[in-house]
Amino acid sequence: MVRIKLFVLASIALLAVGAAHSQTNPSSATGALGTGQEIPAKEARDLEIAGELLKAGALHLALDHLQSNPPSVPTVAAWQAWAEQKWSILILLKDWQTLKQDAKGLPASFGGVKNFAIAYQAQAMIALGEFDQARRLLLPALQASNIPKRLQKEIRSQLIALYQAQGDFTNAKIEAIRFHDDYAPQETKWFIQRAVIEYLAGDIKAAGQLLAANASIQAKLLLALFRNDSGEIDKATALAQIERQLQRKRISAAERKLGFGMLAKINAGNQLDDQISMIQALEQYIVVQADELQPDVLSFDPQSLKIAYVDLSKHIAEQTLQDPSRASLKLSLAQQLQAGKEDYKARALYADIMLDHNDANLSVSSKNLFVGSLIAAEQFSLLTQMLGTDKPLGDFSGINSTASAQILNHALSIGDANIISAIAPYLNTAPQSVSEQDWTLQKARIDIFAGRFEQGKDKIIQWLGQGDILSGEDVDRVLQPVFDLQAVQQNDISLELLDMIAKQTHSKRHKREILFWKAQSYEARDERVKAAQYFLRSALVQAN
Repeated sequence: MVRIKLFVLASIALLAVGAAHSQTNPSSATGALGTGQEIPAKEARDLEIAGELLKAGALHLALDHLQSNPPSVPTVAAWQAWAEQKWSILILLKDWQTLKQDAKGLPASFGGVKNFAIAYQAQAMIALGEFDQARRLLLPALQASNIPKRLQKEIRSQLIALYQAQGDFTNAKIEAIRFHDDYAPQETKWFIQRAVIEYLAGDIKAAGQLLAANASIQAKLLLALFRNDSGEIDKATALAQIERQLQRKRISAAERKLGFGMLAKINAGNQLDDQISMIQALEQYIVVQADELQPDVLSFDPQSLKIAYVDLSKHIAEQTLQDPSRASLKLSLAQQLQAGKEDYKARALYADIMLDHNDANLSVSSKNLFVGSLIAAEQFSLLTQMLGTDKPLGDFSGINSTASAQILNHALSIGDANIISAIAPYLNTAPQSVSEQDWTLQKARIDIFAGRFEQGKDKIIQWLGQGDILSGEDVDRVLQPVFDLQAVQQNDISLELLDMIAKQTHSKRHKREILFWKAQSYEARDERVKAAQYFLRSALVQAN
């Protein structure tokens, strides 16, 4: 399956390069535009190639192809189709600044038809927080008499998004009602957006009514919150409904994150059990990798979890200890709670002591116990959300070498440059159970993420010099720092190392992979022809 995908991507890349080389002089495209609604064959083919590249996940290659092949026949239909496909890629890339500028750069002879760019410009401005500029663009456009219905609908949709982004939910509600009356949209996404606007505008029952018949997981999660806030159901029922949705097999990461956020929001309170439940939900919310579905409704971050830890710690200390202010008593209590498997309480106390700067030794001891608690639970993602440079619970200073090595290994496995550079100063010698050979590659990766690219390269070359022929496992290990170099745009070095690695392996599978990664480096250097050639060479290598 992977081989087929590589071959398809390589073939499309060569088609795109071929189309770019056969491009006629596009200078006439900025002259007077024809009014024909048909898209000429050559332009249609270019759009098709870009679409196939998008399906293959090659966003930058698709964008490069479109930018290299503007319409050679100056018709409105060709230019609009070309521009909108290009802008859709910029939206996927979230390159808002380029989108804003590009949507302004249409040929002057578009005249009134250029209004189709307004919705794209506005979307970019809203994403950039340029609300006044977006309003000055959208409101006059709605008064124009020559805007087609489809474009007017898109512009009005962006106006609603603008009011939401500003937090002006009264006007967002007014515009949403008008939009619904005029266009009667039936998409689930629209009903959820409108329900959220109603909720934030203060009409919670209306928000619930909009979602009552909606079967999507997102709608059911929001409905449980709305009904709880309006008093239609009690807290226990709302929590049970949310937990039921979280147990669904086909729930997405974004829906799961929303569900945990709902649990945290509903459990917010001063009761001990509520505080524990809130921390449990927040820990899960923070580690889920997904954009929040409705950040207007709820939004939590690691700082929120720190505050929840401290609140719970104070509650426990005041209920249990004769002197709640003594950090030493808190530490003993936390260790007892951890031994009794009451991990959330223990972590809350550890976090509170870590933030107490009156006793540095106790703070360091608590940090190691906090780290050990999360490592034992394999909660590396949560650990690295809470600790590190500019993180809520401080940096990694004082952590013992074993824990530091475990954190480093996790950071290297996910390629997190910030964590690697933060933990590296506290781990200068090879940890226990790590061979000198592996440590050499780890130090190379640390150098790369710290910006010391030549030093990293030298360590990889040193590692490669330890033998003539590499095993398959060795190739996999040494390729990882090469990927790191590609990730930080050091493609000249990566290409040099890939050539060296290729000479030290007889594995066809690895030779194919090396060709593919060379293609990636050439693509990153804007050498599209070479990239396409190497993609194709990789796809043609016969290997399992």
